[in-house]
Amino acid sequence: METEFEGFVIIGGGIAGLATALALHRVGIRSTVLERADCLRAAGGGLIVWTNAWKALTALGIADLLRQQHPLPLENFELISLDGAGIIRSFPLQANGSCHELRCMKRAVLLEALATALPPETIKYNCKVLRVRHSLSSKYSSETELEDGTVIRAKAGQNTL
Repeated sequence: METEFEGFVIIGGGIAGLATALALHRVGIRSTVLERADCLRAAGGGLIVWTNAWKALTALGIADLLRQQHPLPLENFELISLDGAGIIRSFPLQANGSCHELRCMKRAVLLEALATALPPETIKYNCKVLRVRHSLSSKYSSETELEDGTVIRAKAGQNTL
């Protein structure tokens, strides 16, 4: 089956793929995310989201939602010796005029927030990509072939693997 798509094809429904799709959506550009799993891959532990990441999440329109779910930012940062010697250095995150925002969250919570902010049907699950071909001579810049025989011809393409 062959389909034509007027937008970006993004391979991979992880944090980078979903954030890319949401950024494109926010500026009015269509995209489709091809994910090989049958659902969001929530595997992985927690992550610390730092100041610059919060700026990106604000631009994507999901920072306030995540702040509500994680209301306690970290106040201090400590470097601890792995040899048992204890704390090497400790410093506050809001000291000397600097303001750093750090919050811990589960990877699954971030993925869900990104996915929920996307239009329905943006993420296509169970899509195993066999190959991507790029062309400068065709009206379509990329052709993505899936394991089930589907070929998606798109005017734009992005690989986030």
